Amino acid sequence: MFCFINLICQEIESPLVIQIGSKLTISLDNSDSINFTTKIENVENYSNAVNTKNIESESLFEIPKTNCIELIFCTGTYSDGDKMTFLFIKNWYNFPIEYEASITPSGNNEFESTSVMPLLPNVLSREDWPYTINMIKLSGFKRIELQNDLNENPFNNSPELKYIGTEKADSAFESLIDIIITNISGLTINQAIAIEQKMESIDITPNYSIELGKDIYPNKNNFKLEPPITFSRIEDSTFSNQIQYFYTKDNGSIKAVFFEWNKTVNSNDLFFIDDGSEGDVKKFSDKFNRIEGFISSKIGEPKKKKIESLRHKDSFRDDVIWESKSGLNVYMFMFGNESQRYRQIRMVIYND
Repeated sequence: MFCFINLICQEIESPLVIQIGSKLTISLDNSDSINFTTKIENVENYSNAVNTKNIESESLFEIPKTNCIELIFCTGTYSDGDKMTFLFIKNWYNFPIEYEASITPSGNNEFESTSVMPLLPNVLSREDWPYTINMIKLSGFKRIELQNDLNENPFNNSPELKYIGTEKADSAFESLIDIIITNISGLTINQAIAIEQKMESIDITPNYSIELGKDIYPNKNNFKLEPPITFSRIEDSTFSNQIQYFYTKDNGSIKAVFFEWNKTVNSNDLFFIDDGSEGDVKKFSDKFNRIEGFISSKIGEPKKKKIESLRHKDSFRDDVIWESKSGLNVYMFMFGNESQRYRQIRMVIYND
C-alpha cells in the first residue's frame, strides 16, 4: 500500500506503476489534442483470484461509469486450472485508446516491454501472462485517430487500395509460411522485402520503434533487433493483414515474423464492431481454424491449445502454440468480444 499512497499524493502520474492485487480507476488528462497523462481517481486492494470460466465484465466492474478507465491487475487461473496473471481494463470513454505496457516478471526487478490491445469504448479488454508478475507499468495513453490522407491508412477500404482477393491472399500467405518455416534461420530482411514486393504488399513501415513483448517473442539469445519492416495486404472486404519482420542490423537476419489480421474498415470505422451480423465473426473463427490446420500440417500438432470463445460472451482469447523438434515456434491467438462482435488474430513465428 505504500506504493499507492505515494501515487495518490501525486495528482498526475505518467507512467503509471501498478502492483499485483490492485484495482484502480484513472482519468485521462490532455497533454495535447491526442496524448494523455493519467490521474488516479481511486485505488484499492484486489485479492480475488479470477477464473476465466466465470468472467463477465459486469462482475468485475459493476457500476457503469463515464470518462474514466477501470483496471484490475490480479492473479487467477484459466478454466483448466493453469495459473495466470491478468490485467482487465474497461474503457469508459467514448473513443478508442492505445497505450504501452511493460512488466516485471517474478524474480526480476527490470521492466520488460509487453504487447497489449487497444482499448475500445465500453468494452472489457484482457491481457494475460502464464507466469507471476510483480508490477506493470502503463504509459503512452493516446487517442486513436484516423489518418485524413487515405494513402496513410493502409486498412482504408477505398478505390485507391484494391483488394488482393481471398484466393490470392490465401495462396500468398501459404507460400510465405512455407518460405519462413523452411528458411527462417537463413532468411534476410532483403529477401523478405523482395517477397513482399512480388506479392504487391504495401510498405507501411512507421517512423518510430516497435517492439515485440517477451510474452510473444522471448528472444532468449538477446538479439539486438531493428525496428521492424512492416507490410500490409488488404485481402478482401473482411480481412486486412499486416506483417512485421524483426531482424538484426549486422547481417539482416530475420529473427521473428509477426502477423496481424483485422477487419477491413472504411473511412468511418476503426475497429471490427459491426451492426450485429454474425457473418464476419464466423469468418474470423473459420480463418483462425484454417490457419491452425495449415500450420499443423507443416510442423505437427500444437503443443498447447486454449479455446475460450466457445463458452465466453464477453472478453476472450483463443491460444494455439506449436513447438517443433527443429526449434521453430509458432504462437497464434485471437482476441474477441462477443457483445461488441470484435475479433483480431495475431501470430508470431520464430526460432529459439
